[in-house]
Amino acid sequence: MKILNTSKQTKRWALISLTLPLTLITFAQAESIQTCQAPVTIAEQGVVSKLRQGANKHRYLDVDINGVTAQAVIDTGGMGIGGLISQALLSDIGIDEKSMTEMTANGAHGASSAKRINIAKTKIANASVENLMFMSTEKNIMQDDNAPVLIGSRFLCQFLVGFNFSNNTLALYDRKTNVLDILEEPKQWSSFPFENFYGTGGIVFTMELNGKKVKAALDTGSPFTGVNWKAARLAGVEKNSKQLHQYEAVAHSLNATEATIVSETEFLLSLQGRQLERKDKEVRINDTHAFKQIFGDNPGIILGLPFFEKRRLVIDYTNKRLYIAES
Repeated sequence: MKILNTSKQTKRWALISLTLPLTLITFAQAESIQTCQAPVTIAEQGVVSKLRQGANKHRYLDVDINGVTAQAVIDTGGMGIGGLISQALLSDIGIDEKSMTEMTANGAHGASSAKRINIAKTKIANASVENLMFMSTEKNIMQDDNAPVLIGSRFLCQFLVGFNFSNNTLALYDRKTNVLDILEEPKQWSSFPFENFYGTGGIVFTMELNGKKVKAALDTGSPFTGVNWKAARLAGVEKNSKQLHQYEAVAHSLNATEATIVSETEFLLSLQGRQLERKDKEVRINDTHAFKQIFGDNPGIILGLPFFEKRRLVIDYTNKRLYIAES
């Protein structure tokens, strides 16, 4: 089934990890990090679900959690987890938070304590995964859009995944599917390898920022792209640059809120030697704990949704390759 070719952001932004919304990385308890080999059920021809666009361009769909339907945001940046789930939804499902296990999560502003639970079945349309680890949040993930669930990398990496950001669809296929069987007009697609970040399902690859090679992490849960200051300086932007726009923002990390200063300016983002490129006037510059977690002391980019608007994206977790095409 070939379906991939069918036809000013608010300054208050949520931050669960990285400098960006809706990303969580869990490292501290290695035994908690799951593999991409959970029990899966999926229709032979794959499944296609319609995505809804909410505030700040987040993409949502309905997900079934242990038989209860809720709105969820799809987040490739939710590394190492099946997802996040609000305490209110856990109560609706019949899960007592007292039965959950404490663990340490590395978020945007450092390590913090969080609670985890194994969800028996997580289902999108006719694609389901069993026994995924979720972490609880005090409130809805995206309160403006009433989304109590985030679906992270540990769900997504069980499948061959296709996004179409023009007609807002998500396609899921069996991991064994040959990617060429789902690409319409394969010659239109650019393909390049990625790293599975420490086995978390996080997607890290090399791209160019103003022509300079920089490591990047893919984050479909973010309505903007962010870079750390080392990347900005490498690309020719200093803290005293006249083109910078600076403002205060409220950052929401896992069950916490903090005021921060954000710098914003234009960068040229490109892949495959400018074969795929896009100027983004609102790239945000900020050093947070999560940049160091992913990139160490090196320059880094968190690549958000603006780069993919009006494009198609396929993630082949089995062969660790990304495919991108214009819509």
